[in-house]
Amino acid sequence: MTSAIGNALTAQAAVRQLGLGREEIVRSAGRLSTGLRVRHAADDAAALQIATGMRSQLRGLGQSAQALQNGISLLNIGDGALTEALGIVQRMRELAVAATTSIIADHQRRAIGAELFQLRRALDNILDNTQFNEFYLFRGAAAPGTGDQGTVEQSGGTLTVGLELIAPEDGPGVSVAAVNVTQAQAGKTYTLSASGTNVTITSSTGESQSVTVAQMRTSSQTPQALNFNALGIIITLEGYEGPPAVQGTGPNIAAALAGKTITTTLTGGGGGVSGTSAFVVNPPSHGLMTITINRTQSATVGAGAGFFLSELIANENSVSTVAQANTLFVTLDVAMQQLLDERGRFGGQTNRIQAYLDYVLHQSEQIEASLSRIVDADMAEQVVTQVRAATLQDLRTTVTREALQLGATTLALIQRGDLQVGPLSGGETA
Repeated sequence: MTSAIGNALTAQAAVRQLGLGREEIVRSAGRLSTGLRVRHAADDAAALQIATGMRSQLRGLGQSAQALQNGISLLNIGDGALTEALGIVQRMRELAVAATTSIIADHQRRAIGAELFQLRRALDNILDNTQFNEFYLFRGAAAPGTGDQGTVEQSGGTLTVGLELIAPEDGPGVSVAAVNVTQAQAGKTYTLSASGTNVTITSSTGESQSVTVAQMRTSSQTPQALNFNALGIIITLEGYEGPPAVQGTGPNIAAALAGKTITTTLTGGGGGVSGTSAFVVNPPSHGLMTITINRTQSATVGAGAGFFLSELIANENSVSTVAQANTLFVTLDVAMQQLLDERGRFGGQTNRIQAYLDYVLHQSEQIEASLSRIVDADMAEQVVTQVRAATLQDLRTTVTREALQLGATTLALIQRGDLQVGPLSGGETA
């Protein structure tokens, strides 16, 4: 082989191989440090596209799993409420059995009736206020699939906004500025009564609450809010009627409110006071899953119109006779069965959602496994590659060093004079 220094072909080849070896080591180190075989599109463009689609599917399945678990939590809350409701109805049944005997005194019957009335109020309080994430579960809705509970509004009655209570004489008079029933129960009639400065509201199912009315004799005392918080009703009064007539006293205003009525209904979903709540917990694109819950309260539980618990236990005199006690006893058996049926529906829906949740989690697991096979690096293989590349790189380094020594050998020959240099152009010699 000719000894030349103008073009060090051997050294160039060795250096090129040295660079390739360095790239291989860097690529293998990147895979070892990240655990991924495909980190860039250049690694495997087709695999990267497939992996991106799988990751998107995995994220959607993960969100579906979370939504399904929330649905199960919703059902568990409702089931807990029904468990307590059944306990209350069971106690009512015990009291009804005690009242069916004719050998108890009237005051004992009144005591039983008082407990029954308080239990019925507790039953409504539990069922009416059970909620999950601000959605009431047992109030019913008319827009299936939306979970829209609607809004309780005043649908009738004689106590309306703008109603004049005290006629104007020495002031603008006293009138009703607002009637807020959004927190009240729908489908009831509320009647106002007065005693001195106290105003009492009594619902058609027997609940009542009293508040005190303040005088409205000067402009600085208006408006006035009568907050019946236990019933969810706020009545706001405005105006005044001061001296010399002095009509805006507390007793006068209370007397003017007496006899007025408020009737409520549920609007915004069109469901009225009965219906079914429907909640979508998983969209159709991921396998439609809905939860349906029947409206459940004392006004819907019982043997039918005229025999609902709210009607049979409207006050503390619900078992004042043996006949009333017998009727209530039969109705309570029906009510217990209805609550048990609803609990059964809760259990069935929970199992249905749990089964689909298991399927979603299994699907996610298998897609994750496929994604791993596509993009994850085989760590054992990469370790072997790294060791092999490092060994070859050591050999390439040695070869490169030897190739660079060829020029040094030629230079040594020149320095010893063993290599004759011919005439240069122009007749000169080196």
